[in-house]
Amino acid sequence: MQLNGLKVIGWDETNVSTGYKVGIIHLMELDLNTPVQWCIYLLHTNELPLRPLLNSLDGAITGPIEFCGPIGNAIKICDELLVAPFSSIRELVEYTI
Repeated sequence: MQLNGLKVIGWDETNVSTGYKVGIIHLMELDLNTPVQWCIYLLHTNELPLRPLLNSLDGAITGPIEFCGPIGNAIKICDELLVAPFSSIRELVEYTI
């Protein structure tokens, strides 16, 4: 994997990720021989606003990671459901940071 030119990395905040001596981000910076911008908790921006919406649509959760409504029950078996037919769209997307 080529990481040359990496400028920003998004990661969850745990000591394994962000520890200043042996955190994975710091170790990546050492390996790349360059600092990168840390966007910690960036991954939670998807989860946190959607949790109240899912609770209102699906009902209360029964545990820290368990939903009990129809949506939550469907998620449990999503790998068993048929894939809807679709046509892929070939498009070159350029990412500029």
